[in-house]
Amino acid sequence: MTLRVTLDPAALDAGKDDNRARREPEHQEKIMRKNKITLSLPPEFIRLCEHDGIKPEVVLRGFIADLCGIMNWANNPRTDGYSSNGSDERLLCRTLLRACRLSLHQS
Repeated sequence: MTLRVTLDPAALDAGKDDNRARREPEHQEKIMRKNKITLSLPPEFIRLCEHDGIKPEVVLRGFIADLCGIMNWANNPRTDGYSSNGSDERLLCRTLLRACRLSLHQS
């Protein structure tokens, strides 16, 4: 399975206005279209997702949302599918990122 991701620096700057993206779904969609990448996922990840009955893109969106602290409030909902899974998950994702950074610097 392959996921596509493309990163556009201008779109990243535009994405800093989170409130505008929430008020204007077309603004958010414009940002999201420019920030896409193609990523080949290992079969082990696909099997794990299938075993747990969850789509790989849902797992990755949840991880990204937890890592970035993206909240999806009922009174100000997001339209892009990103939503943190909770405070513990946010902490665990940030801890994992720090561990990855450390292992890269030690290599």
